[in-house]
Amino acid sequence: MSDIEKKADALLAEEIKKSQSRMDKFEADKEKTNEEILKTSEWKNAQDARWTELDENIKKLDESIKSVKAPPMSEKEEKAQDYEKFNDSLRYAGMVNAKGIRFDKNELKSHEPFESEEKMMQTNVDVRAGYLTLPPEYIKEVLDQLAHEFSPVRGVARNFRISSNRLQLPSKTARGVFSWVAEAGAIAEDATLTFGLEDIPTHDGMATASVSYQMLRDSAFDLAGYLKQEYMEAWSVGEGTAFVNGTGIGEPEGLMVNADIDHVHSLNAASIPADAYLTTLFTLKEKYANNASWLMRRATLGTAAVLKGGDGQYLAIRFPDRPQFMIAGLPVLQSPDMPAVAALAYPVLLGDFRKGYAVVDQIGSGISITDPFTNKLTGQIDYLWGFSVGGQTIIPEAFRKILVSL
Repeated sequence: MSDIEKKADALLAEEIKKSQSRMDKFEADKEKTNEEILKTSEWKNAQDARWTELDENIKKLDESIKSVKAPPMSEKEEKAQDYEKFNDSLRYAGMVNAKGIRFDKNELKSHEPFESEEKMMQTNVDVRAGYLTLPPEYIKEVLDQLAHEFSPVRGVARNFRISSNRLQLPSKTARGVFSWVAEAGAIAEDATLTFGLEDIPTHDGMATASVSYQMLRDSAFDLAGYLKQEYMEAWSVGEGTAFVNGTGIGEPEGLMVNADIDHVHSLNAASIPADAYLTTLFTLKEKYANNASWLMRRATLGTAAVLKGGDGQYLAIRFPDRPQFMIAGLPVLQSPDMPAVAALAYPVLLGDFRKGYAVVDQIGSGISITDPFTNKLTGQIDYLWGFSVGGQTIIPEAFRKILVSL
């Protein structure tokens, strides 16, 4: 064997020895790593066991707490709790001013004038709801002896919700026209198409009520629920009246005060014959007549219901599956705010309310405030409720009125 071969064998043996040494070290490191992984797994299992034990202890503690009955509240504590619930139910937490501070009564008075209604409740005056403080065995219901009738205008009109105190709608005041043009003829510019702007402001309406401390303390009735219901109904009645007869000054503009709505004569000095209803329908443009409704008070509908056409059929009919009366195939809406049938009155309105009348609600304008301080010396707590709403005719040609006259 030559010297070169001997050197090659020696180098190969040395490399094999080094490789074996590296392999042994790798196996040792691998075994050590496995031991660390095993220790970590054992530690995790021990922690999981501790958490499981802790959860079980917490569950046992909760069950023990639930099994312990709280001592019964005294009569005084129950009344205090009811009083606090009553106050909370009448507050409107989101009502703050521009500085993020809750409105107070004086700040509200500093706003632009609004129409208000004030009531006071006392235990010693029956008509002021004093009978609501009778013992619990007394009947816990209030018999509403005033049958509120609400205007249907809001339900059929076009409704908007805005964040400011007025809505501006672009409107078309005159139609565009086109003309025929001969070949190579000049095209005339159309100057008839014009636009305008309908400005609909919102208006504030508010009501206040004063409740005595004694009434709150001794009441056996859900005053919070009753007061909320009562003033919501009062608001519905008030806004419904404004949508029909409002002047537009400090309140919504009513349909019946808009001078641009055309009318049809009934051709009778004291009543509305059947022909007047049909004439009114066919004077309304087709695009409005297709979705139109009649608006009148119930007594007027009563007189229309007994009218008959030339074929002997009643003018107003009512189908078994529909609650509304129909006149000439169009639904009848009943409103107590419409005028009665009389000479020179407008007791009937026909129109497309969805296109022709707008109701605007200001978002966040509803308020409910409790004031226990102003009249504290007289034993009264004041409550204040308010909303902001607007209403206005936006397309007068969408309506027709019937005038009782020759």
